[in-house]
Amino acid sequence: MVRHVDYSLVAVSFLHFINDANVLLVPTVLPLIIEEFGLSYTQVGFLTGMTAFAMMFLQLPLGYLSDIKGRKYLLSFGIFLVGLGALISGLSKTFLQLLAAQLLLGVGGSFYHPLGYSLTSSLYERGERGSALGIQSSMGDLGVLVIFLTNGYLALIGGWRLPLLVFGVLAIFSSLTPILIREDVQRVDNVSHRLRFKEVMSKRVLSLLLMYFLVAAAYKILYSYLPPILMLKGLSLTVTNLIIAVATFFGIVGSITVGILIDKFGEGKILSFLSLVLSIFSLILVKVSNIFSIVFIAVVLGFCLYGLYPGLYSILSKKVKKHVLGLTYGFILSVGMSGGFIGTVMAGVAADIFNVEVTLLIFSFLILALFIALLIEELLK
Repeated sequence: MVRHVDYSLVAVSFLHFINDANVLLVPTVLPLIIEEFGLSYTQVGFLTGMTAFAMMFLQLPLGYLSDIKGRKYLLSFGIFLVGLGALISGLSKTFLQLLAAQLLLGVGGSFYHPLGYSLTSSLYERGERGSALGIQSSMGDLGVLVIFLTNGYLALIGGWRLPLLVFGVLAIFSSLTPILIREDVQRVDNVSHRLRFKEVMSKRVLSLLLMYFLVAAAYKILYSYLPPILMLKGLSLTVTNLIIAVATFFGIVGSITVGILIDKFGEGKILSFLSLVLSIFSLILVKVSNIFSIVFIAVVLGFCLYGLYPGLYSILSKKVKKHVLGLTYGFILSVGMSGGFIGTVMAGVAADIFNVEVTLLIFSFLILALFIALLIEELLK
């Protein structure tokens, strides 16, 4: 359990709130965007996957650079780009303009995770690192909760562009937050510039590549296609967003709870259980249409999906040395974001060929594959 919560953890956690809120702005108003531009689900896959596309290429070099130069000023610049991308998205008049703006937002979003998580991992030791990462993860979840709570109503007031403009401005002002973070400059300045990939390319780390790929793909698919799925079940945009907000709230609870549990019991068995439950309940959601059943399943999905992240980050932090944490996070997250991009596009193609509910089947398959990977990891210990 975390025994000290200082400005660094508060600031980095707040930036997670801002970053993840902006990265997922489009899914909160996606049905309105689909209607205005007449998009196919394949185009939806490219639009919602564009941020992940940018992160595929940038998180690795940014993680490497942060191990050498430090993290706080890079974090500041990244959040500024996120806000700028959201603002341009809100001002876009065509689908191509919106696509380009989301690419810029993805460039900015590439900064946060390798820098923010490696910074927290370097500041906290075992015994409290898991709960610190749980707090940090939960603030990103809180950002998602807030936008799904508010954006349906903001869209009713000023159309789908208004939420993007509001949160874009908030991100730009928040980009000043990291300046006061106290970073371990001595450690950063003494890092050798000859970092080699062999320090992070051990078999133990490579086993996490597949897990991050699967989780990122599943996460992007769920948030991209769950809103139109629920609306096809007869729910309005505001009700759909409220249900996803409830799921995200329980995701916050799950993130914090799992962070505490893994400090006591380890990661393997807990993550295996969560992934199995996710796979089963996502299949059940395909068949149900009663709103109470939908809400209950959404709660279970939120708790389990968000609970996976602090466990995976904790596993990673145990497998590498502190001076290459940024590089390793960047490497793993780049692979994960490739899963997010590929997953959303392929799911969109499948939705156009069959129906949008097939995306839940794809989600279930990806999480089942994660369950198998976790079991293998446990057996090989």
